Amino acid sequence: MEERRKYARHRIYSPAEAKTALRTIPVVIREISVGGLKVHSASALTPKTRINVIINIGRELAINGHTVWVLEKVSKGNRFYQSGLDAVYIRDQEEDIYNIKQREKLIQEIVNLTQKKHKR
Repeated sequence: MEERRKYARHRIYSPAEAKTALRTIPVVIREISVGGLKVHSASALTPKTRINVIINIGRELAINGHTVWVLEKVSKGNRFYQSGLDAVYIRDQEEDIYNIKQREKLIQEIVNLTQKKHKR
């Protein structure tokens, strides 16, 4: 099967918040790339909904985009939802970053910082 993704995915584990126009729910970012995220949550996100995923890496970043897909999962008797999000831009300290190279740098910073936290 041919890989359809344009950008490399990085597996991480990072608590975050998903904010829509109607609600804010806690999520865990499980994969991240320049083009999007895979998150796990206790409640379902709605496909095609505009979303901001807020992650704190010593400063607050907002990954802005929309929900593409949602799957209901069960693991060890626990129900959760896995969602794929398309990233349009990243807000970093009041600056909206659309440029792919700049977004790649931020994604790598997130990956490096979350890996350091997870090793502790």
